[in-house]
Amino acid sequence: MVTQYNFTKLLRDRTQELGDAILYRHLHDSRLEADHPTLSYTALDARARAIGQWLVDQGQQGAPVLLVFSPGLPFIEALFGCFYAGSVAVPVSPPDPTRMQQGLTRLAAIVSDAGASVALTDRLVHTAIQSLPASMTQVDGLTWTPVDSIADDLASGWQDPNLSSEDIALVQYTSGSTGQPKGVTLSHANLIANQHLIQSGFGHEVDTIRGHGGDFGVTWLPLFHDMGLVGHVFQPLFIGATSNFMSPIAFLRRPAYWLEAITRFRPYTTGAPDFGYRLTARKVTDAVFETLDLSSWQVAYSGAEPVRLESLEGFSRRFAPAGFAPKSLYPTYGLAESTLFVTGGEAGTGIHTQEVDAAALSRNEVVVADEDARGVRTLVGCGRPHLETDVQIVDPETCKVQSAGQIGEVWVRGDSVAQGYWKAPEKTEAVFRAHTDTGQGPYLRTGDLGFFHEGQLFVTGRQKDLIILRGRNLYPQDIENAIDGLHPALRPGCCAAFSVEANGEEGLVVLQEARPGGYDPDDLVSDIRRALLRKEGLRAHAVVLLPPKSLLKTSSGKIRRRACRDAFLARTLRPMAEDIESGAEARALVISLEEFRQLPAETRAATLRDSLSAALAQHLGLPLSDVVTDQPLKDTGIDSMSLVDLTLDVDRQLGVEVDFAWLDDGASLDQLAIRLNEAIEAPPMTSN
Repeated sequence: MVTQYNFTKLLRDRTQELGDAILYRHLHDSRLEADHPTLSYTALDARARAIGQWLVDQGQQGAPVLLVFSPGLPFIEALFGCFYAGSVAVPVSPPDPTRMQQGLTRLAAIVSDAGASVALTDRLVHTAIQSLPASMTQVDGLTWTPVDSIADDLASGWQDPNLSSEDIALVQYTSGSTGQPKGVTLSHANLIANQHLIQSGFGHEVDTIRGHGGDFGVTWLPLFHDMGLVGHVFQPLFIGATSNFMSPIAFLRRPAYWLEAITRFRPYTTGAPDFGYRLTARKVTDAVFETLDLSSWQVAYSGAEPVRLESLEGFSRRFAPAGFAPKSLYPTYGLAESTLFVTGGEAGTGIHTQEVDAAALSRNEVVVADEDARGVRTLVGCGRPHLETDVQIVDPETCKVQSAGQIGEVWVRGDSVAQGYWKAPEKTEAVFRAHTDTGQGPYLRTGDLGFFHEGQLFVTGRQKDLIILRGRNLYPQDIENAIDGLHPALRPGCCAAFSVEANGEEGLVVLQEARPGGYDPDDLVSDIRRALLRKEGLRAHAVVLLPPKSLLKTSSGKIRRRACRDAFLARTLRPMAEDIESGAEARALVISLEEFRQLPAETRAATLRDSLSAALAQHLGLPLSDVVTDQPLKDTGIDSMSLVDLTLDVDRQLGVEVDFAWLDDGASLDQLAIRLNEAIEAPPMTSN
């Protein structure tokens, strides 16, 4: 079912139908009671015409245009401006301020691959880019333009580009790679087809959504990424509803804000990767519960990461008193190469599970087991294909279609499957043009392993080497390259990075061969941890130093990452040194208020600084000696979630909520300790 529709026509039709109704609302980062910036259907159409005409005037019709925005409505205006110009939108994340050089290197690689000459952005990103040295920001031939500098009156000269549904709408870059970025090429037909699938799977009937009494959805997912973009920018437009979004940082700083927004705006659908459910269940305090009402939440999807039963059941139990219904839980499976959505259940039926023999599963065999049997693993079903989507389980070596209950690679065929990788015909042929041993195809090879049981798709692992950590898609070669050349003792090309299940989530493991003698192996392990943290913002679950020729390789010298992972789990490696985090380790906590009060006044700030240093070292996974107390916290390499953990320790132990503006202003641990000391010592406010 290839539709002859495109997003320019869709927005024009919705504008005629719904006019000044709110389409998008950008929530302030902390104040739900405030008036929030909004875009109506009419206003978006007007801005899209103006931006579209400007792009045509710049000769960008049919050309790739980079979209680099902080969270906000200008990104959506620019996106639809590209559609109205007939340009190819290339949304990418802005460089992380804490790792600006790495972010700009990745950006330059995408610019080179995409062939873009124009970058649209907002004032915040534009100012940040312009303030950097030219040596850091030099990207050949790229012109940066803040979208608010494009005049509204250009809209009157706009002419419809008369797009075909087969025209390319956007290129979605999925890799974190700085060397070989991969852009998934999506046509308007791909995007529209996936909207039909999402509507079918999630039960988004137009009358149901519009008559729900609340808004379509609330999300904190990045809008430049497939789940936020396809699910919360395109789907509400497709069905004619209102979408609310907040910045990811607002959620990470205070997960309760997500639930408070659900309470306020009464959405039908919202969701998160697995880590979002775990983080929310862990961070939201009992004191918030009496203000929450989650009864409007009908579809609580989970995707983008492996779906874990413990996470969803833990979230459900935690928030049942606030009106959350377990039947709302909705596990899904999808990927950018198929636009977004591939399989999902029937909305309102909750989680479907299957118990299998764990030992057999490790051998890629499915043996159904009783719930009370020993050695059982419970898998969560990710639903079924909807409409005309065809999903097969195929032996990745023989290309033979497997029977129900047999594990193989997940292959997908349908109108949502992308056109291929941008300017990469060989990769496209290998991934998007697969055929079974009987000639059936072409199929998309997902690289994921799974099986069907009673109509449900169960995903068991990955054939490909992609690593997913806290919602980030990472390629092992990027992690391995960050270590290459770090120390003369580390053997080049002899590093393996992969992920394992660790303490209820995916953890990063790095194996590295080293030459013997002349150094302390434990120091090398610490050096690797520091490099991962500073260069990639990654905290490793385990770093293992191995003697030469210990890594498992193919006859041609390629790293066998899956075999290395199996050896690590089986404990058959013989390390020179290793550092493996244990879930049983007690987390360093900030000094308690009671202990603080007992200290002499003149030593309180210094003791608090030392306590914060110990906690930060624990959260970074580094020795205490590595913590520099006069360095801005944002420059330490700590990621947003670890920073949330640290500030939660402060709140729990001292009863003081950290003002994130302090950290954004470049506060160090020394300065944070002084400010916290002042906050604790300040007399309480009294009312007359």
